Order: sequence, then structure tokens, then C-alpha cells
Amino acid sequence: MIVDKVIQMLSSGGIRAEAAFPGERISRITEPVAAVSLKKADLEDQIATVLVEVFGPQESGGYLCQKQALQVCAILEEEGGICSQGGCDYISKGHVFRVPVEATFRGAARANDLVSVPKFTVTTGEGSASVTHSEGQWGGGMMPGMGGMMPEGEE
Repeated sequence: MIVDKVIQMLSSGGIRAEAAFPGERISRITEPVAAVSLKKADLEDQIATVLVEVFGPQESGGYLCQKQALQVCAILEEEGGICSQGGCDYISKGHVFRVPVEATFRGAARANDLVSVPKFTVTTGEGSASVTHSEGQWGGGMMPGMGGMMPEGEE
């Protein structure tokens, strides 16, 4: 799974990285973290583009977030990715800075190696239900391990 591989690459390089999940618990970020999601895949040309959003707490400042994003680019380029880094944004709702990084990998979009399909448990006032991720459901702006949807076993 390309997202899992990118998380492993970043973790091996000393970057705290997690799969991006939709949600709202932004205030839990107390140190820089990279949220990794699949942005686009072309199975025919075997190209996958991954979005890595680097989030950092307000107290650390935007500079640290930008510096971490540069490290993310360096690690992913070392592994064969072609990277582009966006500007630093401040998200007032969670008092965090965010720098998006896109990395494109050639030869990475094989059907059996592309995406893990996580299963989530959604808790409501009337109980819980299992939900499976569907392609294209997630986009940018997602926080790692946040919100009312968590992978099973991580509640």
C-alpha cells in the first residue's frame, strides 16, 4: 500500500507520520506530524501521487512546520518521489500550521499494491456501525487519527 510505504519512509527518516483521517480533533497536535493520504493514482501508467500534510502546533511556529516539510521532501525524493511543497497556512480552529507536500511515484500504482482499505467504526448516539473507505472519499485537509472515525481497534 503506497500510503503505508510513505508512512514507513517518513518514520524511518525520523518524521512522525500517520494515515490521514477525516475529523476535527486538531487540538491534539502537540508536535509536528505528517498526515499521509492518496491523492491520485493512474494504474495504466503506474503513477501514484500522495499528499503529505505537515501539521505543527502554533507554539512551534510556521518555520518549524516548513522545515519539517522540507525534510519530508528530502526523504521522499531520496526514495524516488518527485515532490512539490506548498506554502504554510495557519488553521485558527486548531491553532496549527499546515504545509502540504505532494509526492509522485512512478511504478507505484499497481492494483494490489496501491491502497489499503481501512475499516472504521462510526459511533453514534444509537450505537456503532462499520464503514469501509471508498476510492476518492478522502481529499486534502485531513488530520491524522482525528475525528469520529477511527480505525477499528484504535478507539
